[in-house]
Amino acid sequence: MIIRVQSPDGIKRIELPETDSYDKFLSLVCEKFGIGRNDSWCLSRSHSQSERLNASLNTRLAKLGLKHGDLLFLLDHHGSGGEETANKDQQSDSSSHINPNNWSTCGPLVEDKVDQEMAKMDGRIHRKRNEQLYMLIDSTTLIDQYPFDSAYLEHLDPPVKFMSFHAYLRKLTGGQSKGKFSSLENLSCHIRPGCRDHPPWPNGICTKCQPNPVTLEIQPYRHVDFVQFENPQLMNTFLDYWRQTSCQRIGIMLGRYAHFNAPGSPPLAIKAVVAVIYEPAQALRITTLYLNNFKVTNSTNL
Repeated sequence: MIIRVQSPDGIKRIELPETDSYDKFLSLVCEKFGIGRNDSWCLSRSHSQSERLNASLNTRLAKLGLKHGDLLFLLDHHGSGGEETANKDQQSDSSSHINPNNWSTCGPLVEDKVDQEMAKMDGRIHRKRNEQLYMLIDSTTLIDQYPFDSAYLEHLDPPVKFMSFHAYLRKLTGGQSKGKFSSLENLSCHIRPGCRDHPPWPNGICTKCQPNPVTLEIQPYRHVDFVQFENPQLMNTFLDYWRQTSCQRIGIMLGRYAHFNAPGSPPLAIKAVVAVIYEPAQALRITTLYLNNFKVTNSTNL
């Protein structure tokens, strides 16, 4: 019979008689995928480790319930661990609903210095008066362009597809309404707990407990319009590991935000100035990566 084994690297087909032992089957899996017996992996009937195969090495494949054409999954022990983890996630989701009554306990919010500076700027683009329209237009408010004007952004070199974040705020708070009808919606996509018509998630779900559908739209603005490195060798050093090993790697860019006013930049733009790339301890794979006991503390400061 043929049993398919799926891993992040692809699907391998293992052919052997059903009278062979589980030990022989594991040896063929190691040979096909180039892994060792002592590596942190297991075989499961699904993507969850709760259905992994736990049997003695001398057990025949027929007694394991494996049939011709079955699909098994090669999982890493670093991954999530099945129903127990799913139940914990459900409990954490059900207990993490946002309570507006607790917002006042968070303390006053302090905006970044660059945001305070941008809020004081006019942001409008002042143009020279057109001589042909000199007799028709006598008001600078009609001549000046707003920072969210799509026609102005398209004629920049190079053209700007998305306005800056502060230009988007001016668009929301502009006009006669002055942002009266522009408010953030407290959207909750959690599963409603306590439904007794079916087993708890992920074993069951119904229309009463599932969240409302959400339509994704393209964000019309950018929070950061440009990324600048203080030292150009920073990125090359970070990418050298990937170039040599082809393994995924994660890095956290640390630095500051500043006003971006270079020629051709969008109005009220912000740039991120990267001073260093912090690489936490991680287990690397070709298609995945895992962080090793990474904790964010207040001691990480520039």
